[in-house]
Amino acid sequence: MTNPQARQLSNLLRKITIGEQHLVTEQSKTLGVTEQQARTLGVINAHPGIIQRELADRFNRRGASISNMLKNLEHDGYVERRRSPQNDRNKQLFLTAKGKALVAAVNQIFDTTEAALIKDLTPAEVQTLITTLQKIHLPD
Repeated sequence: MTNPQARQLSNLLRKITIGEQHLVTEQSKTLGVTEQQARTLGVINAHPGIIQRELADRFNRRGASISNMLKNLEHDGYVERRRSPQNDRNKQLFLTAKGKALVAAVNQIFDTTEAALIKDLTPAEVQTLITTLQKIHLPD
């Protein structure tokens, strides 16, 4: 027997996530990047020197998927790879000046999207929602 409230919650969370992804995807297209590329650039900006494997782990993606995306970002002049001083086989990832400029534009997209997400909520309602959602746990 299913719990109708749990199903409603699941449906609402899915709808919110899909709606947010749609907004970010559409706005990212105007910058010439995908949502995943935009998020990747943001992570590299926040963690200069991160390696490809760490990105794959962070996004729960296969190494080959991340590798292809990074090749495109590198080709377009947003990312550069440098040999790690600790391990010659690893390449650290850094943003170029062009990449940093793009991250600033991408951050504006995320800020606008996130503001739209909570525009009809009071600060107290937002905090209550955050507190409540943090109690949700799925089995591993």
